[in-house]
Amino acid sequence: MRLLAPGALPDLHFGKAAGGVLLAAYAIVLLYGTWAARTPVVTRYEVTIPKAAGPYRELNVVLVSDTHLGLIIGRSRLERLVADVNRLGPDLVLLAGDIIDDDFRPFRARGMAGVLRGLNAPLGVYSVLGNHDAGARDLPTFRAAMAEAGVRLLVDEWVLVDGAFYVVGRNDRSRRPAPLESVLEGVDRSKPILLLDHQPDRLDDAVAAGVDLQVSGHTHRGQVWPGRLLTDRIFAVDWGYLRKGGTQFIVSQGWGTWGPPIRVGSRSEIVQIRIRFAP
Repeated sequence: MRLLAPGALPDLHFGKAAGGVLLAAYAIVLLYGTWAARTPVVTRYEVTIPKAAGPYRELNVVLVSDTHLGLIIGRSRLERLVADVNRLGPDLVLLAGDIIDDDFRPFRARGMAGVLRGLNAPLGVYSVLGNHDAGARDLPTFRAAMAEAGVRLLVDEWVLVDGAFYVVGRNDRSRRPAPLESVLEGVDRSKPILLLDHQPDRLDDAVAAGVDLQVSGHTHRGQVWPGRLLTDRIFAVDWGYLRKGGTQFIVSQGWGTWGPPIRVGSRSEIVQIRIRFAP
């Protein structure tokens, strides 16, 4: 017969208790992470651009990035997003890339273009490509799908909105983008310039080109801690607001998720920007 050493039984009990605590903590983190990923906050900014914008004294802009629509984030969640955005009454909606989560087929099979078309913005809905928009390998098809969704895809191109201000879309850095100066050829720099660039890592280009406001996503603010510590070191601004020279930057931590559908140390986010024009 083998006898337990003195103190062995209490140690066994302690090990079971510690395991139970760890399991409970894991469950709490998982539940919180799921909640944080599925309940977006609205982050609000007010910016002033010292230029005239035709008849507009101000704009209500809603920015959404990194929806990652596909197998995990499907039609029902997209319907809630569209409703949330519309409740903010935007004049203009900007989608800062990674609309699709790598595989284009679920987006088409689930009829998500029709849902996205429900976004209501009198001055339009504009988007750029992100590094996960794999459907863009067939760019004409992807562009047609976005058009079906009521989204104007801008790939190293610009549009003059109502003769008042520019929305510029830069191709993602993973897709050999054109130099920003060449993209802006023909732009009247006396009018406000709003730039969509998925990744917030080419800030000096925007400053040198005279961009007034750049909006980006991509970082997810690390999505799951301690990823946030890494994105904070990689990017000059991985979330929030930065002013550099004459250019203002706003980076969203994203609405969707990539990989595990949880967020710890970050939140699902919709961004509302009040732009005032003060020439």
